[in-house]
Amino acid sequence: MATNILGIGQSALAAAQVGLSTTGHNIANAATPGFNRQVVVQGAAKAQDFGFGFLGQGTEVSTVKRIYSEFLGSQVRSAQTSKSGLDSYYTQIKQIDNMLADPDSGLSPALQNFFSGIQELSTDPSSMPARQAALSSAESLASRMQSMAGRLDEIGQGVNSQITSSVNAINSYARQIAQLNDTIGRVQNSTGQPPNDLFDQRDQLILDLNKEIKATVVKQGNGDYNIFIGNGQPLVVGTTSSTLTTVASPINPEKIEVAYLNSNGSVASVGESSFTGGNLGGLLEFRSQSLEPAQASLDNLAIGLATTFNDQHKAGLDLNGNPGGDFFVVPTAATGAADFAVAITDPAAIAAADSDGGVGNNRNALLLAALQTTNTMNGGTATYQGAYSQLVNQVGNKTRELEMTSSAADKLLSESTLSLQNESGVNLDEEAANLLRYQQAYQAAGKVMQIASQMFDVLLSLGQ
Repeated sequence: MATNILGIGQSALAAAQVGLSTTGHNIANAATPGFNRQVVVQGAAKAQDFGFGFLGQGTEVSTVKRIYSEFLGSQVRSAQTSKSGLDSYYTQIKQIDNMLADPDSGLSPALQNFFSGIQELSTDPSSMPARQAALSSAESLASRMQSMAGRLDEIGQGVNSQITSSVNAINSYARQIAQLNDTIGRVQNSTGQPPNDLFDQRDQLILDLNKEIKATVVKQGNGDYNIFIGNGQPLVVGTTSSTLTTVASPINPEKIEVAYLNSNGSVASVGESSFTGGNLGGLLEFRSQSLEPAQASLDNLAIGLATTFNDQHKAGLDLNGNPGGDFFVVPTAATGAADFAVAITDPAAIAAADSDGGVGNNRNALLLAALQTTNTMNGGTATYQGAYSQLVNQVGNKTRELEMTSSAADKLLSESTLSLQNESGVNLDEEAANLLRYQQAYQAAGKVMQIASQMFDVLLSLGQ
């Protein structure tokens, strides 16, 4: 009987030790990203039949369980990918919004100054200072147009760089998840017990992956996580991960696109819709929905302004009596606003007069100035300034929309994270109470073993 009591005490002592270790592990990792608290699962050991009845044989620890909600974890991942995508989009478009709406560096003041110069020229078409001032304001307009086009191109190059970085991060996460699938499978097969810390690492990697791209998790019967992105393209299947890469667009070599790298080294291009959500999805959506339309609008404005102004300028006579030529260099559709430039360098070459009134009249200058308020853009529905204002408004409205939706997404992510933490996170007050409980259990188990030892000594003395 004494040995039975000793065994019971030993089992209680062992269970208390496991409880203390598990509690200490929780406390040590309270601030570890992705850590989920663990609890000891124990039950009564199988009782022994002594004839007069069954006597308990103490306790046994069956496992150490990880407290984690798949449902809440899925909500956090969904909120994270949405928040990351919106933040990525907002950060990029904010740059364009600041540039377009800037009262000093935007295009509006340059347009206004240019036509003010033309109007001043019309009051004294023979004045060389007035002609030089008009030419200077045209140069300023061209410089501003080129600068804005260059800035948009810089933003595009920055997007390319960030897309490459995001693809590298996705590949790294995919490889690590596949490796963890392999490690977790081998550990569970050999021990039959769940490797909780490895589970935490894998879930954290999946959360980090969702910061880069929307990833759907499908849990397999053997415990593996299969990861799919976009329209169901596999990223991780068991212990195998796919590889993404970047390639130059066949339409625009300066534009980076995302593709799959096949095992044989070939590249399979897929649509941008396959890479949604997260940082990468936000970058791709920004480029297609805001950056490229903004570039196209600016290019159209540059081409429209140069073409219509040139047409009117050619209808007049310059100060030397020669027919007016191109005032602006008309940009091509492929390089757009970046090629917008002033074609003339001689102030006398400005065709301010018409062909009927001699070189000293201002009739063509008046017609050139009138173009400022003429609907020559967007199929004859907008002025130059109106077309530019539409671009400013579109970008501004989208920026404000993203600012609000990003704020809402941030709140949703915070709430989802809090719900998961309430379920799975470490509560230090609770763990402190567990420490005291297991300490008392440990001391009591030690007392049981002490009494059992004393009883055994008595039995030994009786036999002497």
